[in-house]
Amino acid sequence: MTTQPTQTAVPAAPRRRVLRFAGHYLEMVVAMFVGMALLMPLTPAAWAALPAVHALVMAADMTIGMAVWMRIRKQAQG
Repeated sequence: MTTQPTQTAVPAAPRRRVLRFAGHYLEMVVAMFVGMALLMPLTPAAWAALPAVHALVMAADMTIGMAVWMRIRKQAQG
């Protein structure tokens, strides 16, 4: 007696949700990098010497980048 291996297919709806989440995640990562790349040169060099201040500035740069991208997406969607 031989047994056939069964393949379980992932339903389309959860797969779509996972892909949508992954796409949104990648958009936010790119927006954070762009925010840091564009805004980091505007910060004074003396702040880089203070790790706590530097971390807060980086967090603010990433947040601004994400907020701008979300605003652009909202306007594009309607």
